[in-house]
Amino acid sequence: MKRIFTLTLLALLAIGGAKATTYYAYFTNPDSWSSVSCYVWNSDATSNNASWPGQSCTKVGNVYVWSSSSLSFTPVYIIFNSGGNGSQTSDLTFINGAAYGKSNNNWTTTSPSSWTIVGTNTILNGSSDSWTVTETANDMTKGTDGYTYTLTVTDKTLEKGITYEYKAAMNHAWDVSFPAGNNSITVDETAVYTIVYTLNAATGAVSAELTKTGEAAGISHTYTVAGAEEICGTSWSVSADAGNDMVKNEETQLYEWTSATVTLAASTTYGLKVALDHSWGVSYGDTSTEDGNYHVTTDKAGRYTLYVSFDTTTHAISHTLTYLGADVDYYISGEPTSFFGAYWDSSKSDDYKFQYDSEKGLYYWTHTGLVADTSLVDNTGIRLKAYDSNGNWYGSQNYIINKDNGLYAHGDYTVTIYFDPNGTETGSQEEGTFQQTIYSHSSEQINIVATMSKNYAYATLYYGDYNLEVPTGVTANAAHYTSGDKIDFTATWKEGEVIPKGTPVVLHGEEAEKEYTFNVEPDDDVTSKGSYENDLLGTDEGGTFEAADGYYMYGLNYIYAEDGETKIAGFYWQKGTGGSKVTMKAHKAYLTLTKDAITSTRGAIFFGNGESGEGETTGVSQVTGHGSQVTNIFDLQGRKLSKVQRGVNIVGGKKVLVR
Repeated sequence: MKRIFTLTLLALLAIGGAKATTYYAYFTNPDSWSSVSCYVWNSDATSNNASWPGQSCTKVGNVYVWSSSSLSFTPVYIIFNSGGNGSQTSDLTFINGAAYGKSNNNWTTTSPSSWTIVGTNTILNGSSDSWTVTETANDMTKGTDGYTYTLTVTDKTLEKGITYEYKAAMNHAWDVSFPAGNNSITVDETAVYTIVYTLNAATGAVSAELTKTGEAAGISHTYTVAGAEEICGTSWSVSADAGNDMVKNEETQLYEWTSATVTLAASTTYGLKVALDHSWGVSYGDTSTEDGNYHVTTDKAGRYTLYVSFDTTTHAISHTLTYLGADVDYYISGEPTSFFGAYWDSSKSDDYKFQYDSEKGLYYWTHTGLVADTSLVDNTGIRLKAYDSNGNWYGSQNYIINKDNGLYAHGDYTVTIYFDPNGTETGSQEEGTFQQTIYSHSSEQINIVATMSKNYAYATLYYGDYNLEVPTGVTANAAHYTSGDKIDFTATWKEGEVIPKGTPVVLHGEEAEKEYTFNVEPDDDVTSKGSYENDLLGTDEGGTFEAADGYYMYGLNYIYAEDGETKIAGFYWQKGTGGSKVTMKAHKAYLTLTKDAITSTRGAIFFGNGESGEGETTGVSQVTGHGSQVTNIFDLQGRKLSKVQRGVNIVGGKKVLVR
């Protein structure tokens, strides 16, 4: 009896102390059965996991999983079936942890060789890009129980506010992977962490445990727009070579990106995401959409630019889609050649291509500097039409611009032509009922702005091609040398009067450094001043002008009077020239006099009819210049001085006392 009891006790201890084996298998369900069951049995068919059709499988990730830890036998064969509804695999050899599927209409068995954690490269080993399923540095270690796998990753800097994702894949492929979506990792503190990943291969459960191991150093990121090729140039590329990196707006703190001009279809939705650091490891889209992408939708076909902004705090994406017109180019052509360059040219030159105004919903082309003369204003006008890159012309009649609708006076204009390729025309031009919405225009006459000197309220002005209307607060004067060191104003144009083109004048304004705007007017509006003499010359181009033999040349300037504040304006030899030349800016006037005519050789000619500095001064604080400077200074004996000295000096023909 004792022997029997001992043997029985040992047997019971052996049975109770042994750990049951966990058996599991995966089925890819290639024929998409609505339900899947698994039936396993031993070699002599004396034991099975359950009566036919076996036990129900659980959908985990992209496969169906069967597992059991309660079998009293070792499975040798396995069949997957459609829950006993007539469809099943053939009798297959059971391999613990294998995946069963179909290839070329034959049932297949794939033995497990590895399990790997795949996901955001920031939370993994190795240097591969995110979601690289072939990376072996993240292979997991199999536990002694046969179904638990682990991976430890150290020294990883994780940031608060960023979501990192991962999953487990079998045999470095996506055929069997867990979970169905992705697991995520977030942290409450930016720091350095150790991450331990665990997979229960029998159930498909994957988890990660984090332990903070250190403080994080400074972190910076690059944000890239990636999406449909139609809007990004390349299809879903996060590479720096794609050229879609965003730029931080320091004022708004948003990251921004604007596409090139792209051609998009009508009523079409295009997807995009913002990717972190040229990787798909961390990316942001729109969680409310089915595909998780941020969506941009067009309403009509044509050319667009797409602006995208990204808030790194909220991870919100916004956009502005700007319509640039149809996917065709439009050009302008017509006459005269002064407006179009060539007579009714159809060479599709970029200089004559319409641009699209998204606010007006119209195409436009602008010409600046049109000189409208009598022929253009009163007779032919501008005649034009638009044509497209396919050779189609628009409108049955030429569009005409003349004195009746924009060129109301001679002068220079900026003209903008507006074009609507979908416009209409009705009626008859012969009957005077013709109307059209294809073309329109705006025209603006160019004005001239003159600025008084910052040192005194004088300036000179000259335009060879424009008649200029004098504005409020300024007079324009012709000037003629009389005698000594005096020059008189011989003709004056006041507010509302029009200076004839080609007339050099001295302007006298209400205050220094003030701008005055002169309107360009037609010849018919010129204000005649009768007969007068004008010794001023003008230049439209600017430059240095040499005095002819027997002449002196002077530029507008000033000197200070005794009080150190009052400025005496006049015309002076420019520094170092001795009156032999002047250097002038464009549209300025200067004085030229014959040496025989003048009775003063002091290098200065003053306004002599009350406009400035009338009478002698008794002191001077300094001699300075604005583009020119007084160079002739004499003592009372007539000896030329290099600079003013204490006592009485002759400066510009006037006695000045320097204390």
